[in-house]
Amino acid sequence: MKPGCQIVVQRSPVFLCFLPYFHGFPVNLGTKYRNISRIRFYNGSLALFSKKKHRNLVIPDSIIKESFSDKKISFQYNVSSGNLMAALGCYFELKKTGCLTGFDITKLVMLMYRHLRKISPISVDDDNIKKLLFYLENILNDVRCNFISDHPMIWVNAIYIYTILQLYETGKKIWESLRSKYVSEPTSFDSRVYGAAIKLYSAMGSPLTECEELFEEAIHMININKMRKSLILYEGIIIARIENQDKKKALEGLQECLNEFRNTIKPVFLDSLVYNAVNKKDPQSVVDIVFYGLNSHYIPSPEALSKLFKELWICNRDLLTILKIFKKYNEVSSHIHIEHLNFILNALFKSTNRENQTNVANTIEKVNNLLQIIYESNISPSISTFNTLISGYTYLKKFDYVEKTIEQMKQSNILENEVTLRVILKNCGEKGDSLEKINAIWEKIVELASKNQKYIEEKDWITLLKILPHYKEKGIDLMTTFLQKYKSKTHDSTLKKIWHEFIKIQHSLNN
Repeated sequence: MKPGCQIVVQRSPVFLCFLPYFHGFPVNLGTKYRNISRIRFYNGSLALFSKKKHRNLVIPDSIIKESFSDKKISFQYNVSSGNLMAALGCYFELKKTGCLTGFDITKLVMLMYRHLRKISPISVDDDNIKKLLFYLENILNDVRCNFISDHPMIWVNAIYIYTILQLYETGKKIWESLRSKYVSEPTSFDSRVYGAAIKLYSAMGSPLTECEELFEEAIHMININKMRKSLILYEGIIIARIENQDKKKALEGLQECLNEFRNTIKPVFLDSLVYNAVNKKDPQSVVDIVFYGLNSHYIPSPEALSKLFKELWICNRDLLTILKIFKKYNEVSSHIHIEHLNFILNALFKSTNRENQTNVANTIEKVNNLLQIIYESNISPSISTFNTLISGYTYLKKFDYVEKTIEQMKQSNILENEVTLRVILKNCGEKGDSLEKINAIWEKIVELASKNQKYIEEKDWITLLKILPHYKEKGIDLMTTFLQKYKSKTHDSTLKKIWHEFIKIQHSLNN
């Protein structure tokens, strides 16, 4: 082993555990640093990276944490693991030491932005939001005072934060300050900040012409300084065009972007366009963008498409568009996601007029076609697929299909869960099965809840409430028996609510 590598291993014994996962590292390090005498290797970062890269590699978190021996590494670990408050605590201890880089701070501010995106609903009056804004203002002031190194992405993420919080004037002041700096110091120019500013202006409701002017200004400075364009710049102008209903120019921007960054664009780019449209409750505005991306073999993530499908259904009941995207996605990716299939099956059932037998027959045919896709792709149906089918066939009153589906489920060795039992219970009520059969299903629900050490769910009781009144006095008697018998297995608040609803049903039947 080369001298440099010996020092690394001697100073970091844990590194030996992970050495097999980094072929070539010792040779490369030894070649580059032949006379290393004071190298310090952060094996915690290596362990964390290894754990992420090799998901089946078992590395206890305690080993990773113990290997971070000083505050800077603790800071890096907390940022990497998403522990925002701990990372901020480390930051305020380290900010004047000079050991934090601009990239370190970028990742911290980016973590703040990601944290805020997960909060819904979001309000600047919330104490936790106020606290984060206080921290952000301190960080930005530290950058201005040169306590820590500057980095363009610090400002990009800061503008994103003020945009998502609708603090537009604060974000605009930051942007205008940076814009003045770029005029006086052209070498400090960064097109990514322009992209963030365009998104800010669009969110503010500024005319598209203002956004276009910023884009042209950025392109002009890029050409003068002979710099590269950025994905964030294109993302900003494409989103602005989408939000202003200029689909033609949005597609032109996407086409130019894909040509500029061919083979380097990742799904996260298209995802950001999808999520932006979904969050604005305008999924239709991004449909053409998604199709163009798919036709160009740029594929959004399955998660982004799931969000798009859901919003298209909620906003427009647009099952046809969902099916077209689903078909194109499967052609391009050569991979079917069972979550997409389950969603479409559910939408198909819900969009069917069950009183119209022609409509019902068409739905059954479409469902069979989708199930054939599963079969041909050698995909194992999930429990959620079976639950969706049982629920859907029950809704259509196709009880023979329900029985076949339950039998297929048994043949696939898939165990019933609480959702399955609830759906089967509903099916029994729709069919008018005997109270003995309903009792048997209910006993299974109670048994499963006990096995999982859980209370009987409110949804289970509500399903029962909807069924038993159809059996009149015998159903009422059975419901009374169940409520008394399983009192201890039901949460007090749930029991109180169910009794209240049950009494109302009794009164309505008596009247």
